Amino acid sequence: MTVGLILFSLLLAVVTNKLIHSNLKSTIAGSIPGGLTQMIAISSEIKGIDLTVVTIIQVCRIITVIMLVPFIVYSPILHAGSTLVSVAGGAPVSWLILPFMAIAFIAGIIAKKCKFPTPFMLGPLIIIAILLLAGVNVPTVPTPIIAAAQVLIGIDLGLQMKFGEIENKSRFLAVSVISSIVLVSFSFLLSAILLGIEENISLLTAFIGLAPGGMAEMAILGQAVQADLTIITTYQLFRLLFILFIVPIIMKRIFLYMERRKEIKAVLK
Repeated sequence: MTVGLILFSLLLAVVTNKLIHSNLKSTIAGSIPGGLTQMIAISSEIKGIDLTVVTIIQVCRIITVIMLVPFIVYSPILHAGSTLVSVAGGAPVSWLILPFMAIAFIAGIIAKKCKFPTPFMLGPLIIIAILLLAGVNVPTVPTPIIAAAQVLIGIDLGLQMKFGEIENKSRFLAVSVISSIVLVSFSFLLSAILLGIEENISLLTAFIGLAPGGMAEMAILGQAVQADLTIITTYQLFRLLFILFIVPIIMKRIFLYMERRKEIKAVLK
């Protein structure tokens, strides 16, 4: 399902590129459903990618998913009903988080030395996951720290979005939104296929699990409609890890192949 979703995203990227006449590398990076922060981090490590294009396409997709997926989930199509589950307001500030933040930072440095893609994301992710699997009681990240991180990420992304460099902005935004709607529709088709393979999974759970949104957002939505959170987070986390580990390697090889083809064409001319 993950491979199918990524391949369809690449097809959409090619179509989008033909419609908006943008940099193909940037369009591909923007169309892959790996999460805004993650794809920006990956794209910043690859030469020739316009981070403005990546950011705009990713933002359009996330906004579309956040608006469209709940609408489908609560519609009669999936019979989700109107029962809501209360969600906790967030964890209070605790000094116990500081040692784990230090461990996560050191893990990011080690991952960078090991030449991991997006090291300061994968390093902390892996070390904290290992600690949890080992039975260590890792405290929840306090809400103020999460809020501060989101503000800093938002500022950084805002500084990277230079709309003046994009031609025909209205067409660019329209194509980005339409491609996002098409991608959500394809994920719904995949969820129907998954339902035929795995009879123990409901269509509601399958759709939220395969929706091209962020893991946190889809988990909150799944909790609200009483879907199977284990399956949802498993699919979302697997896609995230697959994109973080495998996609950068594939993207670099594809882009290298594209550059070699351009060089060959230039020599033949």
